[in-house]
Amino acid sequence: MTHETRRAFLVDLDNTLLDTDAYKAALGGVAAGLLGSAARFWTAYELARSVDPVVSLRGAIARLALPESESDRLWHALRAVPVAPFAFPQAAETLRGLSALGAAAIVTDGSDEDQRGKAERSGLLAAAGGRIFVQADKTAAWEEIRSALPADEWWVVDDKPRILASARAAMGGRCVTVQVAHGRYAGEAAGEGTDHRIAQIGQLIPLITRNL
Repeated sequence: MTHETRRAFLVDLDNTLLDTDAYKAALGGVAAGLLGSAARFWTAYELARSVDPVVSLRGAIARLALPESESDRLWHALRAVPVAPFAFPQAAETLRGLSALGAAAIVTDGSDEDQRGKAERSGLLAAAGGRIFVQADKTAAWEEIRSALPADEWWVVDDKPRILASARAAMGGRCVTVQVAHGRYAGEAAGEGTDHRIAQIGQLIPLITRNL
């Protein structure tokens, strides 16, 4: 009896499945309407990033030191921004296609509330069969993720070469890495830890099927 290879597909959320830069611009527009300046909100966000274990929208709002009613109003306004329009074309279809080839999961780092919320409200979490790993720092969590989703081969998909390099270092030859050249890292050269590079997430399934 031949052994069928068990594959797991670990796919990043921000700027891989979701156009997070555009989503953040929409958040900035809402913040500007309520605070008078998007820069005021993003300054607080970066301050929260520098002092909190994990940056979050709630953390940024807390740094603004607004009256409670204004903080609540800003929080609900930011959460009301639709996320689904910012999913990259074919992102959900790709996740569903991966589930036919193995176990698919979204792997992201940041605030559990923010990241899980984006994945759910965009429809991407449902497309991944409800599987998501939210880590404070996923570069330090590959062993944990691999243990939670056992396979013979892991495909790691991300827009950032340094993340792919960390996965390769942790998982070695049983890891296949794919850079999706979206957003700010599109012009960054693929590193030694990158096996494949594609221009958009919709090219992932054809790439995988050619390499099985």
